[in-house]
Amino acid sequence: MKKVYHTTPEQATQLSLFDESVKKCRTCKNVKSLVDFPISRGVSDDGYAKTCQECTNKERERGKARSQDQSIYRKNRLESLCFNDPDGYTALKAHRAQQTKEWQAAHYTPSTRPKPPIPQDGNFFCCDCNKEYPIDKFYKKSHYARGYSYSCKVCDDKKSGYVNIGKLRDRTQHIVADGNKWCYGCDVEKSLNDFHKSNYKNRGVMPTCKECRCADSRAYIDSHREEIYAKHKEWYQKEENRLKILSHNRKRKLLLEQVSLEEVSYERILERDGLWCYICEQDILPSQKIDFDHFIPVSRGGMHSEDNIFVTHMTCNRRKHARLIEEMTPRQRRGPDPQ
Repeated sequence: MKKVYHTTPEQATQLSLFDESVKKCRTCKNVKSLVDFPISRGVSDDGYAKTCQECTNKERERGKARSQDQSIYRKNRLESLCFNDPDGYTALKAHRAQQTKEWQAAHYTPSTRPKPPIPQDGNFFCCDCNKEYPIDKFYKKSHYARGYSYSCKVCDDKKSGYVNIGKLRDRTQHIVADGNKWCYGCDVEKSLNDFHKSNYKNRGVMPTCKECRCADSRAYIDSHREEIYAKHKEWYQKEENRLKILSHNRKRKLLLEQVSLEEVSYERILERDGLWCYICEQDILPSQKIDFDHFIPVSRGGMHSEDNIFVTHMTCNRRKHARLIEEMTPRQRRGPDPQ
């Protein structure tokens, strides 16, 4: 099947309809190779532009020349109006201003919202609830003209989506003695030692005391107990958290036994020894559970340090218990039983 592409009025070239290596330029009407066409996704099915690169560059140069000529024309026209004909320049500005007003009148409708009344001294008017309140009922906003928000605290909290609307941030400044702070939970003046420290607050402590925070935490746990239990169970079942759990449990047990502790990294121990059990002297397979053992048990004077901890099978560690490696029998050092 053949199709005729006319390169010039005097000449015609016959090309196969399925020849995908050439294409006809829409501007110069010449058949060229696809290499001469810029890539343009989404314009045509073959992924190339409809005009060749040469015609595209010429069109861009003509567009730049037109825009440059127009900018020069506007500049010369304004200069002539401003210097040679000041009245004409003023008339042009008035004409453009009139056009802007007509466009705004056609596209914008005047606001039907009534203007708020002038408040009394020391009061502000809320633009949302249309009521007058004292200044302390508005949040301070330094970037506003009057220095306060245009909406009261309750309306601001509603727009911000706070749970305790109008209560959480409705705090007045209380005069307290040096070294004390006002608790906004129980509304009592307390010492700074009764507050948790915080680097994100102005005075370095939390706004509520320890008792209030503990009561809030207990109330939250009681109301979300099942959800918290499900999250903890999911975290404990993950294999990547096993070393963290093991480190925490070991540290807690040794603290209860009043043993001196050193900083221990089980990741470094695992990197040092690899997956090799020093008790049965066998490799630890992926299907077998891994554990860490004190070479000299802590109950027999051993230290809780990286030099005294080695990688073992969990089964071998349970068999060793509080023994030394020399006190174990060959049967106890046989390694995990085959499953």
